[in-house]
Amino acid sequence: MEHHAGKRLFLSLFLLIGLNASCSETDMAIDFDKVFQKAVESEGGDYLAARDQLILAANGDVFLKKEIGNPQWERRWVARIADGWRTNAPLYDRTNSYIDGKITGPLPITGKFGIDKRAKKVESLGADVVPRLVEIIWKTKEYQDAERISTVFAALTRLEARDAIPPLRSLTHRGVPELYRGKAIATLGYLTDKASAPEFQSIVKDPLETIYIRDTALRAYVRTSASNPADLLIDVLRDAKNPASLRNTAASLLVYQEDDRIKDVFHHILKGTPDEELQKTIIDGLGRHGDKESMQLLEDLMQTTTNDATKMIIEDSIDSIKHK
Repeated sequence: MEHHAGKRLFLSLFLLIGLNASCSETDMAIDFDKVFQKAVESEGGDYLAARDQLILAANGDVFLKKEIGNPQWERRWVARIADGWRTNAPLYDRTNSYIDGKITGPLPITGKFGIDKRAKKVESLGADVVPRLVEIIWKTKEYQDAERISTVFAALTRLEARDAIPPLRSLTHRGVPELYRGKAIATLGYLTDKASAPEFQSIVKDPLETIYIRDTALRAYVRTSASNPADLLIDVLRDAKNPASLRNTAASLLVYQEDDRIKDVFHHILKGTPDEELQKTIIDGLGRHGDKESMQLLEDLMQTTTNDATKMIIEDSIDSIKHK
């Protein structure tokens, strides 16, 4: 979808010149309702064709301003995006440039600006860029690389764009490109969208989902759950059929919860798991949740393990327990 960049440039130039020219030269007479509905229902090229008609239409601003107040979020957002292109095309172009990493200043040693720097620059443009960011993730999905996709979602998070929650929710189901889906789930977590917690829980429990999506949903669930997140974390950790990396994520998140069950669960898993990474996470967690019984378990493990890194973590955890 890289051809969208050229289309954006042409549209921006057209808007800068055309919308300030006489109506007879630039206005387009269209069936506004029909074209608007097409923009609401479509994505990619079909959406862009409909959107451009809305932007260039005669008296489009009147119709779009009315739709911006529509209670249906899909119609509201299409109107906000099209109206934004009519009024903020140069700002949207700067947004695109920052997402691409076209930023002034000395380059880092990697030779290009990273995600955080790009997202900060997009954030510096203010809330008026949010419709453009929503358009990218919801309608055009014009980026295929992780760097730029991540930048867009990071900017939405930095801007605390809670009004973008409805389109973000629409990206959490199967069929959405995995990186867009995962970043949408993570962003809803950062925005603390509690209404999404039940869906995140279902995703975590679904063995047909990819590890990346389940892991991301688990982290988002902890941020959004209205109930005790330790319940799900303990279930995931205890289930030996779950991927080791997912169980490790559950253990690492459980470390920062306050629940009387954590110590005993950690003891049980530590005695039975052969996975060294999971062992290290739990040993480290016992430094926070452990007691004298934990110290004995760790001292016994010290005598049997041959992993130097594990031994160092054991020593640190024992020291933490002693100084509680």
